[in-house]
Amino acid sequence: MIREFLEETGVTVRAGKLLGVRFSAKDWYAVFGAEYVSGEARSDGDENSEVVWKLVEEALSDETVPGLTKKMIECALSGGGLKETSYNSIREGNFLFACDAV
Repeated sequence: MIREFLEETGVTVRAGKLLGVRFSAKDWYAVFGAEYVSGEARSDGDENSEVVWKLVEEALSDETVPGLTKKMIECALSGGGLKETSYNSIREGNFLFACDAV
């Protein structure tokens, strides 16, 4: 997670706790909390088109921030443990394990 974050954003972070895991028959990913260590945010020109910093309140009210991202932000704020959570997706067969507060 630390290496991927640095490669894709130019920012060094310290890994926090596991917040959620989403998986299907085709792919999966894990979401971790992170603490900023150093670096200036920039796009890697491949995996993302831009990197921006937002206040939590701004991200939660921003219509362009995906619903799953908002769930993970809420999870980070709540400090809850993981449990299976319903998540509607375009693709069938997705499962999300996220904190019990969402």
